[in-house]
Amino acid sequence: ARGIGQDSPILIGEHLRLIDAKAKSIGSKELTNREVNHNLQLLDRERMENLVQITLREWIEISSPKRNGFVAVEEVPDYIEAALHVALELARCLARSEEFNNDGISLASISAENVQVQVAPKRHAWLPQNIKDYGDGTDDRCRHNIHGVLYLPSTDSTAGCNSSRLFALGVVFLELFSYGTEILSGDVLKSIQKSAASSSMAMMCINIDDSDVPPSGRPRKRSAVDKNDSNYADQMHRLKSLGVHDPICVLLRNLLDCVNGDFCGNEAYKTFADVKLDLEMMIDVPLRFLRNCDAGQSCQIERGDILFGREECIKQLNDAYKRSCSGEFNGVLIRGEAGVGKSKLSTIIEQIARDSNGYFLRGKFDQNHEIKPLSVIGHVFNNICNMIAVDIFSFEDEIKLAKSLESALGSRAWVLAQIVPSLSKLMPLQQLSCVSLQSVDLAESVRYLLSTLLSTITKHFGKPIFIVFDDVQWADAASLQMFTSLLYTKKNVFFAFCCRDGDTSIQAEDPFQVWLQSISVFSLQQIHVTNLDYEGVNNLISHDLCVSPRLTRPLSKIIFNKSLGNPFFVWRLLESLKKNEMIYFSRRESRFAWDIDKISDLEISDDVLSLLIMEMKKLPSDIQMGLKVFS
Repeated sequence: ARGIGQDSPILIGEHLRLIDAKAKSIGSKELTNREVNHNLQLLDRERMENLVQITLREWIEISSPKRNGFVAVEEVPDYIEAALHVALELARCLARSEEFNNDGISLASISAENVQVQVAPKRHAWLPQNIKDYGDGTDDRCRHNIHGVLYLPSTDSTAGCNSSRLFALGVVFLELFSYGTEILSGDVLKSIQKSAASSSMAMMCINIDDSDVPPSGRPRKRSAVDKNDSNYADQMHRLKSLGVHDPICVLLRNLLDCVNGDFCGNEAYKTFADVKLDLEMMIDVPLRFLRNCDAGQSCQIERGDILFGREECIKQLNDAYKRSCSGEFNGVLIRGEAGVGKSKLSTIIEQIARDSNGYFLRGKFDQNHEIKPLSVIGHVFNNICNMIAVDIFSFEDEIKLAKSLESALGSRAWVLAQIVPSLSKLMPLQQLSCVSLQSVDLAESVRYLLSTLLSTITKHFGKPIFIVFDDVQWADAASLQMFTSLLYTKKNVFFAFCCRDGDTSIQAEDPFQVWLQSISVFSLQQIHVTNLDYEGVNNLISHDLCVSPRLTRPLSKIIFNKSLGNPFFVWRLLESLKKNEMIYFSRRESRFAWDIDKISDLEISDDVLSLLIMEMKKLPSDIQMGLKVFS
């Protein structure tokens, strides 16, 4: 085998990254690049000396869950997991070859005989010198000690066309995922491979199922695999009977469909890079991209928690927290239009809080101002007190904290307890007399007491506190003034304020606008959240529909143009399309499919508000009347 850039590329997988990390960590001193490279050479030489290289076919024979012609069902998941990693390493190898080798890859090299698997057995004691003498037994060590996958040069240097190479990979994968079971008969397979190797691809179609028609009644566009019956009509059904997951069956069908060349279906693979991406998603997110589904289980679109297209915002959040630890920042001000996902970023702050062993709290304001002044802030501080009460480990700590709070808050702690009832869990409270209460400026006193409470807690506990206030454009004047007072608490407190930009209902003299101008004296890093780009929309739709990104691109392009990349708009549009059966569950594919023509012709409003109004008009009349009353 030769290196990348030569005749026959080689790719060793995850172990190279492990070797790199190990080389850089040798010893306690910081190594120079030259020393790191030297260590890499030594470690790589040691690794290569301890590896055994066997053909893929031998690896399948040793690792297969088949024993004496029967499949050990309990071993299938373990084998599939290992086989996916083998397939991914081979796809990576071919994708790099595709990128760096202008002459193309030898078609004959992509076969189960030429694909080599490098394994690291324990002293090789378990591996017989003659693989054929090993019998039908299975060894888990062979499955999970994979260190690399490569393919060897072939005497036949015919490169073939791109479709023929993809089809050849499909044949290799078919053998891999069928545990060596003959799914395609040998004579038929040779006939297809001979046709695939020629410059003019023969049209030899594979029919899987013809039972799928969109609910709209309009027949879907047919792919090449549907046009004619053939000897392979039941091959995917046979794979499923062996315990192979639906997405793997679809991957195999779309690779084998490449035998039809220019006449292949819309879902046939075009590059090895796409194959690699699909395999990566099956391994990284198996609950979405490697699951077996039926119409009953998948009737609803599942909204995911992953933030797509927000890498820069997440980087800014992490950077702001690190700088807040050194006193440079008090927190962040997250701004953006309605529906762009400002509130979703709070999940990143929550993750930072967990990683820092800190407290995370969140408060949200209401546009109708139906909540009493300071009640949102009081709710947040009430939760802080509850968390602190649970975290007190000893009676001595409890007494110490109570004395600190009594010293800081004094007799006026009773006033604070009217807003923060759980304060009583941390200290004894003494009710003030009516005369004393009349002499207190309640608003000023509460601002002072809350700030003092927060400072005392952060001094007593070393844990950082993360507080997110959402929709602060709707906050009452008292809460806005409270924010200003709290921002003076710098140690171990990280604030995040989420507010909407471009709201015409908020006037220049509005208390919120005045507050925005006043906080310029504080070190708040501003993060502007915008609409997603096309790739972000495609990743979001792919994840929520549990369909490969390469297949959702046409749908995502239409939805991106209609939604302008607003995440909330995208999500509501997906739900609407599903409700109107333009997105439907396909029994044939065991996944969601869509009527692209109808969606393309659909007229959609230009903003989120219009979309919501359109959806609300579809509600029953009594519910609409109730919404009008409550508004």
